Amino acid sequence: MEKQDFCLVKAIKDFRVYILYSHIVAYVPNAIVKDILTHDGPDGKRGKCIATILEYYLEIKPTKLIKDQG
Repeated sequence: MEKQDFCLVKAIKDFRVYILYSHIVAYVPNAIVKDILTHDGPDGKRGKCIATILEYYLEIKPTKLIKDQG
């Protein structure tokens, strides 16, 4: 799960110039990832990820996967 968090943060950093003042909806593959990224008071790497995400107008939504689709 932390790899998915890191990937989202890396993408945000790479596209910072384009998304700085925009409303972004990020679809994550799992509801657990959303919970990790919106958790209060984390330390370490997770805290750095959350601090980076808070700089942007970002809405995180889990995707709804349908069985046998893909």
